[in-house]
Amino acid sequence: MHENLLLVVETDSGTILREITPPTPLAADRPRGVAAEDASRRAVEIWGLPDFVLEPLEESAAGRSREVSDGIIFLGTRAIMLQSKSRAESSGEADRERGWLDKNIARALRQAAGSVRALRSRSRTMSNRRGNSVEVHGDEIDWLTVVLIDHDEVPAGYTPDSGEERAVVLTRGDWEFLFDHLRSATWVLDYLDRVVGEPFELGREPVRYYEIAASDDLADAGDLPAWGANGRTHAWAGRAPLEPAGHAETEAHFLLRSVQEDIGRTEIGRERELERLEVLRHLDGIPVGLRVEVGRRVLEFVDATRKWRRATLATRTRVILPGSARSAGVDGPLMFMAASELTPTSEAVFRTRAELLHHDFGLESGWEGYRTTGVLLTPSSDHQKAWTTSMVTAQGNLDLDPSYVTELRRYHDVTRVDVL
Repeated sequence: MHENLLLVVETDSGTILREITPPTPLAADRPRGVAAEDASRRAVEIWGLPDFVLEPLEESAAGRSREVSDGIIFLGTRAIMLQSKSRAESSGEADRERGWLDKNIARALRQAAGSVRALRSRSRTMSNRRGNSVEVHGDEIDWLTVVLIDHDEVPAGYTPDSGEERAVVLTRGDWEFLFDHLRSATWVLDYLDRVVGEPFELGREPVRYYEIAASDDLADAGDLPAWGANGRTHAWAGRAPLEPAGHAETEAHFLLRSVQEDIGRTEIGRERELERLEVLRHLDGIPVGLRVEVGRRVLEFVDATRKWRRATLATRTRVILPGSARSAGVDGPLMFMAASELTPTSEAVFRTRAELLHHDFGLESGWEGYRTTGVLLTPSSDHQKAWTTSMVTAQGNLDLDPSYVTELRRYHDVTRVDVL
């Protein structure tokens, strides 16, 4: 049966104790396998985002029905193909359970490979857990398979064989631990990319995670990129943080999720759904260890601009630039701006600041095809909401005319804006 696991992690900063809880209980009114599949997708919906979770797709061919995947975690050009296997009741015999695991893991890997081939053969329209339709072009995606095992008594010492597939085998409890700890689909996928092809005892993923996190904790940020100079503050966090996401300040940590939810709930045309997902993924790339600090600052901005009582527009802006070459994290500029009111002037200031940021970063970095995302927060007239969220995004070379860039800079010089 599942029991709490107590980890003792030794770091240079001292000893850390972590209690790892069992996986969430399954719905009793559904077959165990179906309930386990749904619970695995729901973990991503709760601790990641519902927009990233694509539901299984039922297809018929030659009079037969087949299911494409047990769910997909979709992050634009990268995705996780989920395949789940449940053991209704353990025999209590270790050798027999190892045989069941070997057989069902191999079967899951074949099924996942078949689903990837099907999605690469032609595009499909799939639904995410937000209820929106998403066009999936499988031949443009870098796939990682995750086999999830729902089993009450995994034999001690059992190490799964993922064969030659690009795959990771986890228990459902391992999967929920990663999402509960990181609360980011982007950074869970980054972690899985780091361990793929490395055999490890099934059901002990928290142990491996903390070994990697302790190593990350000793690493340094490396050299600053050219665009990190000019007095800019350099913030750094390990890819696998030791502390759970949001452990310090829950409100500050969840500011990002609140912004993502606002963007996710906004009504847009189906043709722009992939763009919305790319924006959500871009925001999700903020390192887990830096989200509290970013959230705290933006909340301070919101509070300061809300209290503004003068006739002029008041704004505060935080810009986040990539710390190095493109990776799982922030792979293009992010801008958070708070303004004292939502008006044509504040929208123009916001939009043109984002344009200039995108333009200038391209000149400094030499990157091509990068995305810039800007988020504007203004006081809400709805008493049930703390703010109104607006968003702008740009990708690739905007090919701005030099005279237009000069005019934008002049506009910001003459526009009456109090930068708090």
